[in-house]
Amino acid sequence: MGMYTECLLKCSLKKGEKLDAIKAFMDGGDEITKSWRSGFIFKCSSYYHHPDAIFSLKGECLFCRFDLKNYDNDIEIFLDWISDAIDEP
Repeated sequence: MGMYTECLLKCSLKKGEKLDAIKAFMDGGDEITKSWRSGFIFKCSSYYHHPDAIFSLKGECLFCRFDLKNYDNDIEIFLDWISDAIDEP
């Protein structure tokens, strides 16, 4: 067994295709899961950390918390994907 990596992200997102994709995903769509395992990330948690994954979007404010064995750099891929949509403070 490997170590679990916990990720906690709270940010405001710019309006655009990535915000729309996240909203669609939360409504049951799968557009953002086609290119990487985002659906897995948003639902993954272990009992080594908090036992529940959290994925919440209120307006443009995204809050997510998950943990997983980051074997395939899923966290880095997610952060690279979303980074240009994060609104600067």
